[in-house]
Amino acid sequence: MERSLDLVNKGPVMLLTGYQTPAAIRRAGARRIESWLRNRKVRGVAALARTAVEAAQAQQTALPGETLAAAMVVRLAKGVMALDEEIAELNALIEARFREHPHAEVIRSLPGMGTKLGAEFIAATGGDMDAFGSADRLAGFAGLAPRPRDSGRASGNLRRPRRYHRGLLRSMYLSAHDWEVLSTS
Repeated sequence: MERSLDLVNKGPVMLLTGYQTPAAIRRAGARRIESWLRNRKVRGVAALARTAVEAAQAQQTALPGETLAAAMVVRLAKGVMALDEEIAELNALIEARFREHPHAEVIRSLPGMGTKLGAEFIAATGGDMDAFGSADRLAGFAGLAPRPRDSGRASGNLRRPRRYHRGLLRSMYLSAHDWEVLSTS
């Protein structure tokens, strides 16, 4: 089952909340599983049901702890689905809170900045751009601007700063990467 189903998607995880063992899947058959999944608003039910039944047909061996493992799988699958719902709710809260910020539209207009990166940017800067004074100071705070280390006759000796805000640097690099990906495609 694990090899044939992609447990990252919602459909296979939903399948595991109802059918865990190969024997139960073989007993139910593709049609019953298909209608069960369709009632739970899963997409691609025909292919998923067919794949599950084929995997169950290939495994005829019943293990001694199969019923206990099936009960644990149900709990884990329901926990994963609850976490997915909670993540979706938190993302909606973050997006709503970000849109309330007075500079949200300006930040979203920056190349590569979306809602999540914009929220990270506001969190890293404290939401107040006047605190930096200039773009150079913001770049220095983010660790994007090199620091001069001149001494005596040596000048133009630039080094990477050792102290900088790693969260702000991350949001800047990710936005630049997103912009690069968008501009090349």
